[in-house]
Amino acid sequence: MWVGFQEYAGVNGDLGSPAGVGVARLARDDFGGDPSAWEVSSLPAAASELHALVWSEALGVLVATNDGLYAFDGAAWIRVGPEAGAFTAAAETRDGSLLAGTPSGQVYRSTDAGATWTLTATLPGRVNDLFAAEDADLAAVEGSGVYRSTDGGLSWALTSLTASASDLAGAAEGPYFAAAAEASLYASPDGTAWTPLRFVDTYVPGLAFTPEGLVSYAGRDLYRLENGGWVRLPLTMPRLFVSQFAVAPTDGTYYLAMAYDQQQEEPGNYLSRLYRSTDAGATWEQVYSFVGYAPGLTVTSAGTVLVSIFDNTSGTRVERLPEGASTWSTTLTTGTFYLVFYQGASGTLYATGNDGLYASTDDGQTWTQRDGPP
Repeated sequence: MWVGFQEYAGVNGDLGSPAGVGVARLARDDFGGDPSAWEVSSLPAAASELHALVWSEALGVLVATNDGLYAFDGAAWIRVGPEAGAFTAAAETRDGSLLAGTPSGQVYRSTDAGATWTLTATLPGRVNDLFAAEDADLAAVEGSGVYRSTDGGLSWALTSLTASASDLAGAAEGPYFAAAAEASLYASPDGTAWTPLRFVDTYVPGLAFTPEGLVSYAGRDLYRLENGGWVRLPLTMPRLFVSQFAVAPTDGTYYLAMAYDQQQEEPGNYLSRLYRSTDAGATWEQVYSFVGYAPGLTVTSAGTVLVSIFDNTSGTRVERLPEGASTWSTTLTTGTFYLVFYQGASGTLYATGNDGLYASTDDGQTWTQRDGPP
């Protein structure tokens, strides 16, 4: 796994100005082993802003920075861009060609692993993102929309999405998603015609895939994507905001953590509850109540529910409920102010927070603090 990071020159909580960028590599690619060995490599000093990091079969790790394009040869960063200057996006197409975009709209193409480049187009705005799809390539352009190329980036045509676009995502064969102005999200089966997926709330903190389709939590509500539109799921319990949503991989049960009130004796602290639904969100039952709010919630491959709870007086703890059980147990206590979960391919659980990385190999019963990237 490769992670890009930005260094800042600030002190005492003030970020200050960017001081440099680098890339950290996890020694194992499957997250199943010991993640204690990270290899960190800083980019040249002139590259103080990291705009994109992509994997290229031809070059390995390719990054777009304010000082050009760089590739890592295993020992050092090598400039591979067509010229010095800022690049904001990069991608490798299905035929192995490389594409790179600039703040002023230029799109460059290389067919020889970055040795030479050709300017193929100048789009009417900053190229914020490039995406290599199965049958076409896509470009998200600021102030203009999404452009599509069917000839490997030689020519580009504006699609039906004409709002300022910032990010692109999706499977190689589709569907594709674009973040753009005037809607939280757009979707397209082929990158040509785009449908806005609008939310009632403008802030959308999370998405989850369920057996019934994509579910989002936003503000006080849950939404499920049905027939191209977002449908609000019925929630009748008192609530201030939804903090987390998770789905059990074993049977599709929904779990929902929400804050419903503020603790009077501790201003700023919340009173929260955890609910469960076994009928795809039609009805809900309360399974846990606690002081604080839940920055992390997951259901493991064994059906165990893990929730991280933060409150102002005691920091964060992890509560665990095995599948079929009715009694919760505290399995980790830490001073961090948030803790989120990830389960690796081997079954190892990871919990990350501002005080480091924790790992569990026994389904969340015990945790060991590990070293992560500096």
